Amino acid sequence: MSGQNETRRTFMKVTAATAVGVAAGATQSVTAAVNGWSEVSSPTGKTVYDVVMTTEGPFAVAGGGDVLARRADGWELVLEKGPAVQSNPLRGIDVTDDGSVVWFCGGSGVVGRYDVVAEELTDYSAPKGKTSSWLTCSVTEQAGGEKVYFLNGSGEFLSGEYDDGGMTWGEVVKPGGGSSAPGLDFHEDQEGFACDTNGKVYETLDGGEDWSTVGIDEASVALYDISAASADTVAVAGGGGYIFRRDDSGGFTGVRVGEKTVRAVDRTSGAGLAGGGGGYVYELTDTGWEQFETPVSTTFHGVALDTSGSFPDVAVGGSGTIVERGEYTRTPPNTVRIETSADATTGYGFTVDGAVEKASSADSGDTVDGDTVTGSVGGSDTVDAYDYSGEITDFAVTSGDAEDITVYVNGTATAIEDLDDDPWTEVSSPTSKGLNAVVESADGAFAVGNGGDALVRRDSGWEQVLDFGPGGESNPLRGASASDDGQNVWFAGGSGVLGKYDVVAERLTDYSAPQGKTSTWEDVAAAGPAGGESIVVANGSGEVLPGTVDDGAISWGDVVKPGGGASIKGATAFDEDTFFVCDTNAKVYRSDDAGTTWTAIGIDGGSVGLYGVAAASGDDVNAAGGDGSVFAYNGAVWTKLDAGGNGLLAITRSGEDGLAVGSSGAVFERTADGWEPDDDVPVSNTLKGVVIGSSGPDVAVGGSGTILERRG
Repeated sequence: MSGQNETRRTFMKVTAATAVGVAAGATQSVTAAVNGWSEVSSPTGKTVYDVVMTTEGPFAVAGGGDVLARRADGWELVLEKGPAVQSNPLRGIDVTDDGSVVWFCGGSGVVGRYDVVAEELTDYSAPKGKTSSWLTCSVTEQAGGEKVYFLNGSGEFLSGEYDDGGMTWGEVVKPGGGSSAPGLDFHEDQEGFACDTNGKVYETLDGGEDWSTVGIDEASVALYDISAASADTVAVAGGGGYIFRRDDSGGFTGVRVGEKTVRAVDRTSGAGLAGGGGGYVYELTDTGWEQFETPVSTTFHGVALDTSGSFPDVAVGGSGTIVERGEYTRTPPNTVRIETSADATTGYGFTVDGAVEKASSADSGDTVDGDTVTGSVGGSDTVDAYDYSGEITDFAVTSGDAEDITVYVNGTATAIEDLDDDPWTEVSSPTSKGLNAVVESADGAFAVGNGGDALVRRDSGWEQVLDFGPGGESNPLRGASASDDGQNVWFAGGSGVLGKYDVVAERLTDYSAPQGKTSTWEDVAAAGPAGGESIVVANGSGEVLPGTVDDGAISWGDVVKPGGGASIKGATAFDEDTFFVCDTNAKVYRSDDAGTTWTAIGIDGGSVGLYGVAAASGDDVNAAGGDGSVFAYNGAVWTKLDAGGNGLLAITRSGEDGLAVGSSGAVFERTADGWEPDDDVPVSNTLKGVVIGSSGPDVAVGGSGTILERRG
């Protein structure tokens, strides 16, 4: 793992130390402290294999693909099932020099990158086609230009360089003869060490292209971990209770610190920590390495020293065991201020999904109870402030006038309604037929469905504007899209029906059976101003037909099949040139010429039918999977995100916001923590369309005329 100048499990200090304040909450100890170490509550029962320090605190990886993070109020799971959503065990983790990004690796070749600040996961599994289990990793350089290094159970080494979301991988080499190599640490971007179970230590000075054996002569024990603060300050953990150090001759000298195997070590320029069997830890003191008991007897697989003064030292091991020494004193990263200039008192309350504490300006009468705050401002009490982690999940004015207060989140004035936890509510629908799509128009949300029904959201509620669809044949309408200005809504469906509804003039135009195509259109996408749109329609035979609108007339291009004929279920446009479609063969295709030609952009190795696609930009795309997964594209690679068990049928994006819906009333929202389910949806009907409202409510539609709304 990364060495840097301090430790492979902590980040290089490039800014001033993190401010220290009163802890927002303390992890609940489950045992009394022994030698300063306490066992703390763990969110997993699986073996925890490794741990590292970041700017956000300790992060650890475990069996089943679990990734854990230490927050102000304790440890929490930030990822389950791993970067490939296959529950492969994660064996190694390391951090960039600035502490903002971790990389982890494990079984079946899984590799993931996780931005601990933005809380974003990217999957880079099976690099160079390698699906053997990676045992360890190391990272150097700053986030955004980091270099990463991996070793697997076959003794194979692989390096890679991150660049704008993509990876450039080097060649696979074997530092030794193929023995399992569980230890790796680069202290600079070209210089590092590896160790194997055959008692050998290897050094590279050129980023891993060439390796030389530098020890350990007559080690006679397996080596399990290595940590290098520099080329001369190196510690190696081994069997039989041995810890080895690099000596003045460039070789290694061992000391037996106990009888149990030492499996993990962390070395800085001035300190050292190791752990292993029997629940023992080993600390580097003025007189050398010394053994200390902890409250547990579990084998430790990972240790991490804190050098910032803000977080506890950590050791992790079997059955989810976590022990800590020291306190979490970092001030939560976010601040909310409630201000008033009124004499009248205004009461408020809010909750967070992390930890919260009073800042200096909070009044003594204001209360913090776990994740819930209640307080008031008014008169001489003009400002209350709180520091918190996570997000504000609900904010409410409990007394007085909401107009008398201003709420600032991280310095930005924020509308109270944007902090409300508004629920989805079912509203009256003018149809009992299934609704399949919904978009935002200049006249409000616009939905289409079976029987050719089309509905629009007025101020007084939903109103049916079409009964039989284009051509009056009552063919089901499957997809819809709007012009950029929202004046024209395009919809398509069964028997080749295609229509446009001008919501300003309230006029329908029928364009059905374009180019003689009468098979069912599954979706339509439009971009550009009303009267000058670029459109594409896609059908169940995998065909896409592009068209250009000019003063009401459409010039059609040639029918193309982007793939091999798999049914295309979703289409979307980012701009007049850039379109995306997805199919049931787990493929997403992109066009940069308004649908004339298409290029497959993924999903490599995908085996899930895709039913919806949405683009916030050309390099920020999501697809909805029939197994309940959301796939995310960053312009270089796709990452599968485990949204839930219910199949997803539609997805939409608006800037950083996103919604996905599917079977059994499933609704998922894109948050800072990923795609999270809404467990309070009031219906169980299948939902097939969703839109984020800019001037009106968010809307989801589905079976039996179901319409759900949520105030945006």
